[in-house]
Amino acid sequence: MNSAPSWLRRHRAGIVLAAIFLTGLALRIWGVAAPWQRIDDPPYAKQIYAVFQGYYSPDPLLFYPMFFAYIGGFLLKAAAWIAPALGLYPGPRPMDFTMDQVLLISRLLSAFMGSLTILVVYKTGKRLFSEAMGLAAAALFSLSFVHILYSHQIVLDVPMTLFYALALYFSVRVYQEGRWGAYLAAGFFAGLATATKYNAVFVVLSILAAHVAVKRRSTKSVLRILFDPKILAAAGMSLAGFIAGHPYALLWARSFVQST
Repeated sequence: MNSAPSWLRRHRAGIVLAAIFLTGLALRIWGVAAPWQRIDDPPYAKQIYAVFQGYYSPDPLLFYPMFFAYIGGFLLKAAAWIAPALGLYPGPRPMDFTMDQVLLISRLLSAFMGSLTILVVYKTGKRLFSEAMGLAAAALFSLSFVHILYSHQIVLDVPMTLFYALALYFSVRVYQEGRWGAYLAAGFFAGLATATKYNAVFVVLSILAAHVAVKRRSTKSVLRILFDPKILAAAGMSLAGFIAGHPYALLWARSFVQST
């Protein structure tokens, strides 16, 4: 006889997932206040602070895309107004930040985005296999040493992985459902992933593979498959997501092409 309360049985998977997520979040937050984590942390923190101050352009070589710097910079802008409004900062509005504070907030942002990836892994595993497999995948990912290590730092791989995972999740939905929304979302998140770190561009191959697998059920024509409106729309959304996250790739198009 099952003695567990009915509400516990109904929400058991959600409770387990919450425990996995909070464990992963705690492991990623623990240690972010250490003064030095990685040699690239201070330079990228300065780029985030520059966005906070209103300087949105990347380095002249466009070595790194800008999307994570924009997320961090606008988070600082929001905090600069919210903290005084809540009485957490007695000085003039908006508040300013020291570089140590920028480093800490940026690392916390990286840790949080890394933890959100746990939920995406769960959803993907659940959709591909089962709820139990989704929970197992999420648990393994939450304890991933390399991902935990990188989540302590201002490493572009961590936010890139979140958007990459979202693009993969919607690629799975393209394969299973073939709906417009899945195509558009997969393409958009692929663009954001690439706007976070350039080598994420290869995730578009997952969208294409899912599309080909779907369309081969109804046609053998390569041209019809490749020029299908849905995959063209996904490609357009990929470009739109990339430009939205890294607009200077378009504004400085010549420099961007030369640097690549």
